Amino acid sequence: TYTYLLSNYDVSTNPSGDVVPTFDMIAIQLYEGYSHAYYNTTILQQSAVDYLVRFVTSVTETGWTVTFPKKTELITVPRSRLVIGLANGWAATSDRFLFLQPKDLHEAWEILSALDKQPKGFMFWDIADEGTVVNGEPFYLVKHLNRFMNIR
Repeated sequence: TYTYLLSNYDVSTNPSGDVVPTFDMIAIQLYEGYSHAYYNTTILQQSAVDYLVRFVTSVTETGWTVTFPKKTELITVPRSRLVIGLANGWAATSDRFLFLQPKDLHEAWEILSALDKQPKGFMFWDIADEGTVVNGEPFYLVKHLNRFMNIR
């Protein structure tokens, strides 16, 4: 669904006649059940840091080919609009949803930053589960992200 929107409506013309991006951010949710990210980091045992760095580079530079009924198109996401969707504490003990450790997110962010490839940022599902107990402690993903993203 989203690739169709990106393909056909990636830019819009505003009332003053300027052509601007239609979407301020494009979120790709890595936490969905049995996602490629989950498979690669659990079944194939690829490190989460390596997966994130390769994923961001792939999505923003290499892209992926999508075949629509009337055309085939290479889709890429500008890193200035790429937001990586994460799960917070609710997924920590899941056997089908991806939970990434804050240290891995931080390390991937630093690597991508050093390569001038960092995405716009991260998002997570869901705010109601902030503070879920993980390993005996309340887990607040937003606090961990702020430690290296310096959002607030």
